[in-house]
Amino acid sequence: MTETNSTENSERNLLRHKVKILESECAALRLENDGYRQDHISAADLKIADARHQENHLGLRLILESSPFGVSIVSRNNPDKRLFANKRMVEMFGFESSEDMLHFSASESYVNPEDLENLRRSSKEGNFQTEVVMERYRKDGTRWWCEFF
Repeated sequence: MTETNSTENSERNLLRHKVKILESECAALRLENDGYRQDHISAADLKIADARHQENHLGLRLILESSPFGVSIVSRNNPDKRLFANKRMVEMFGFESSEDMLHFSASESYVNPEDLENLRRSSKEGNFQTEVVMERYRKDGTRWWCEFF
């Protein structure tokens, strides 16, 4: 393993760890404040919960925005709709801004449509594929190889 690969793996693992921490904090916050652990929620508790949720949201956004890897989040209900794309992802696909990329259908970027169907199927089954390499289209139509991890 080269030093670059080792560094990339370390950065991936750190990013995954930070995201898991934020996800668990958000899940705990939801459990704590949506009636599962309390019968009544005061207005002050709701304000505190909202502030903590906003902090977690901003923290997660900062982590994703600063990632050296391309990160894109698509809607669970409409997988063709992107909800978020960080700067690195925008660069890899050849867009000017994340807003421009949000209007680009995710499904249109796969050279082999079967790759997308395999990803969707495994995601629905709760067995999301990782470390998969597939060919994608950039905005200008050029092809490039992309790794999901």
